[in-house]
Amino acid sequence: MKFRTKLLLILMIITIAPMTFLMSFAYLQYNRIIHMHVSSLARNQFESLSLQVQNSYRTITHSLGMLTFYSSSNLSILSAMRSMNEEEEISGSDMYRLSQNIMPTCQSIMYMYQDINGIYVFSTSGHVIGHARNYSTNIQHEYNPLQDDWFQETVELDGSIYISSVDHHPMFKSYSESFFAAQLIRDVDRGFEPLGVVVIDCSPELFDLGSVNALADISEITLTTADPQSVIYSNHQDLPASIQDTEENTHTEAVQLTPFVLTLTLDYDYLLSEFDRTFVMLAWLILFCLVCITLVILYINRSFLTPVQRLSEQMRSQNAPLPYAPYYGNQNSEIGVLYRKYNEMIENVNASIKRDYQNKLIVMDAQMQSLEASINSHFLFNTLESINSMAELADQDDICTMALSLSRMFRYAIKTDSELVTLREELEHVRNYHSIQTIRYGGRYQLVIDVPEDLMEQKLLKLLLQPLAENALIHGLDHCRFGSLIRISAALDDTCLTIQVYDNGKGMAPETLERLNEDLRRPPSFTELGHRSRQHIGIKNIQSRIELYYGQGYGLTIESQEGSFTSIFIKIPVIPSTS
Repeated sequence: MKFRTKLLLILMIITIAPMTFLMSFAYLQYNRIIHMHVSSLARNQFESLSLQVQNSYRTITHSLGMLTFYSSSNLSILSAMRSMNEEEEISGSDMYRLSQNIMPTCQSIMYMYQDINGIYVFSTSGHVIGHARNYSTNIQHEYNPLQDDWFQETVELDGSIYISSVDHHPMFKSYSESFFAAQLIRDVDRGFEPLGVVVIDCSPELFDLGSVNALADISEITLTTADPQSVIYSNHQDLPASIQDTEENTHTEAVQLTPFVLTLTLDYDYLLSEFDRTFVMLAWLILFCLVCITLVILYINRSFLTPVQRLSEQMRSQNAPLPYAPYYGNQNSEIGVLYRKYNEMIENVNASIKRDYQNKLIVMDAQMQSLEASINSHFLFNTLESINSMAELADQDDICTMALSLSRMFRYAIKTDSELVTLREELEHVRNYHSIQTIRYGGRYQLVIDVPEDLMEQKLLKLLLQPLAENALIHGLDHCRFGSLIRISAALDDTCLTIQVYDNGKGMAPETLERLNEDLRRPPSFTELGHRSRQHIGIKNIQSRIELYYGQGYGLTIESQEGSFTSIFIKIPVIPSTS
């Protein structure tokens, strides 16, 4: 079978199967998202209705608060209630006077809230005064509430608000349905004795939730009082058809800060049917995509596969010998020819890369040898100058010590067995340097090596620590004074070895430290290799050697505080032992 035929079959398979999977996955995800959306819609609707109920109930509480607000004036409701309770016999003129006293307050509240029909005050002695919006909403003449259930329940609530059901209440002259809110009033100045009950007669429109019902045709809303349960609002009669009440589509919850319970029932079937139409459109879209993919496959065959086949035939016509690939080498398909040619190209590229890599290694080795030569020759020159100075003083014991230490250091520097040495050998090299400088400076500084024994066999690049110790002595300690200190410590984690070279010398200014660290962060270049700064002996050289050998991410970091200390941290990777 030709490669083109295989590829066409594979393309057909890998498009039909994913699209089928995509359609199933899209259906499940879409169904989940739709249910989440419907639930969110129901929750938002419930919160909007709850907020409206809270605002309406706040009208009642605010009105009651304004009515019962304590005032020393004779025009207050509290004063009127005291007068009705203190006198056993109250004349009609007295009742009229008391009614006129509270009229401004009542009219202000009814003017502020249009859904309040009337405000009435019932004393514990059975007297009634109040004001209504019109005559039809006034209280029945000679009405005595003391024996009514609502009055007893309001007294038992002891200050909590009583909400009646929506009905035609006999105590009002109006034949329209309404509900009222009642609250027991106590005299705070006279031992909290009961004075009576304040009643606010309200129109049912106060709790009309139709204005905030965004889903009027598919939602059933019922607002009831909690205890005793009575219906305040319901839109059941306004719905075109009854909605099935199930556990999934019904949400009942007490409205916060109110004595009401709100029940919301949504027609989930209607909402989901609306979304199902969208899913049918999605299915048609997926089918359209399948047709488009088929057309694209035919286009790929005509525009891409045929030219590849012609290219394969052209490559096969060449007479140059080709290496056979292990899998496609014996096949005569287009991909076999392309594969062999590709392997030939890869081999040529690999050979070129190998040559370039070997050349870079040679250059790197030459650079590192140049760095070592620069460091060693510079140090040897300084040391010989010190020996010469000591010789002039004719102190032969010191000269012997210096010469012995120098010879050891020189042998260590020119050792060519390996670029890597143990930390023990590197520290011994530092001690030899210290022996020479102790004689030179008369023991005015101290070298402390704080390295655990188990780290002594760790491998590191040669000639890293001695230049840093030299730099600490000359520049950090400023040729030292009594009490000067150089400390070398080391720590090991899972992947890296960190060595610290510390001195308690003059430190560096912040701008000098920043400039030096910035210089260390720059990648090594040929102009920097072997270069020595007058201020910092070999620090950049050491950084360049570490980056050339270990790679980026390793090297030196410097911390310093002017007039206090300088610390140089060497970070190198842990090299596993080959023994």
